[in-house]
Amino acid sequence: MFLIQVKTVVTPKAIVEAGKQLKAASEPLGLQPMLIYPYLSEERLLRIEENGLNALDMNGNGTIRTSELSMWRSGHPNQFKERTKPRNPYRGDISVFARCFLLRNQFESLTELREFATSRSPLKRRDGESEGLALATASRALDALEEFLVVVREQRRIRLIDKSTLLDDLKKNFRQPEGNRILGRTSLAHERSGQGWRRKGPRDRLPPLQLALVRPPPTARSRVSRC
Repeated sequence: MFLIQVKTVVTPKAIVEAGKQLKAASEPLGLQPMLIYPYLSEERLLRIEENGLNALDMNGNGTIRTSELSMWRSGHPNQFKERTKPRNPYRGDISVFARCFLLRNQFESLTELREFATSRSPLKRRDGESEGLALATASRALDALEEFLVVVREQRRIRLIDKSTLLDDLKKNFRQPEGNRILGRTSLAHERSGQGWRRKGPRDRLPPLQLALVRPPPTARSRVSRC
């Protein structure tokens, strides 16, 4: 017999917290804990099994391990659209906050993390501030990293607890940067040659220091690429 709880959020942190609650309720009753989700990937099924839980989803995937029954099914595609999907902290400009934990294991506050990231960001506006590194952006990145059980907050302090997962997730989510390529000539007089250029994004200016400028031979055509 199972004590069943239906959940929608399936992040690593949510699985651990739901498992603790369900085990505390099921053990006094002599029942097995069972979680029900809309969809479970194979990675999430493995994590659920590691936490000593049973789970099924609404697509035919699941894992059950009891003294009387053993079952594992995975690979059925998700037939339900996710209404809210947590932001990926390992892609785009927001990934700079995850990368900060490769250099330091701990920050005393969210503000210190943001300042550390800002000091290392190559994307600068005219006022000298780094683009996209607002305190609210840092907070969203940290919330996502907490959900993946990569960092933990201890009052104001933020501490890295799983460096191997951080490295693996950064590697899996890495994408080669794409930029504008210009075929033609340029005087390359100084770094202001790059002013006015814009990336595909609606709000991001291509900063001059991000251009890789190479002076072409007098009779040759050159390709100028952004690093």
